[in-house]
Amino acid sequence: MSKSKSKISLENAQLIFAQRSQKLDYGIPFSKFVTEAYQGVPAKYGTAIAKKIATDFDGLLKTTKASENNGDVVNNAGLAFEIKSSFANAKKLFNLTHLRGHFQDFEFYIICLISTPDFTPRFYCVHKSILQNNSELKITAMNGNKISNAQNSNIDKRVTFHSDNVEKLFGQYNVLGGTQYSDLEFYILKRNGLKYRKDISHGKYFKPSKRREVRREAQQD
Repeated sequence: MSKSKSKISLENAQLIFAQRSQKLDYGIPFSKFVTEAYQGVPAKYGTAIAKKIATDFDGLLKTTKASENNGDVVNNAGLAFEIKSSFANAKKLFNLTHLRGHFQDFEFYIICLISTPDFTPRFYCVHKSILQNNSELKITAMNGNKISNAQNSNIDKRVTFHSDNVEKLFGQYNVLGGTQYSDLEFYILKRNGLKYRKDISHGKYFKPSKRREVRREAQQD
């Protein structure tokens, strides 16, 4: 293949990828969004899912700047979270990448694990020490080796584990009341000092007007 044809093919691929990326609708329910992210932005679904959670909990969580080294989002009380997600592969393995808890200031990981092919998401929110200090998890550097990274502690890391071990590794440390999206919603509300109203949310994301109703009810109680 000539260089010109190769360049055209690359440009076409980039254009197609960009067009697919633009199709993501951040207003749809989370259970549908994960499938869209997997198909639409396969190389960047982690970023998309983190943005989706921040979008759904707008007013309860706000995104942080990368330069702050403080995870992905913080709640209204300043509690910081890093959001990580993974789809199970053909061998039922989950892979969490770009782990930064060992050198950033956030406190909790929000972990979204999505089984395949049914695309069912489960949520675990654990203190970052659970990943860093668990001898059953083999956390390695994203790049380089022990020798090349000996003088550099600010390196992204990764970990791989089997779906059969998820409950053993994270279940007992999960600060959520369960593994559903509504459980994450309840926890975020609670950490913001608000009360959960099932008649308002039904386990779905909050509309801004509904969040105002929740705030008024919390203030009146």
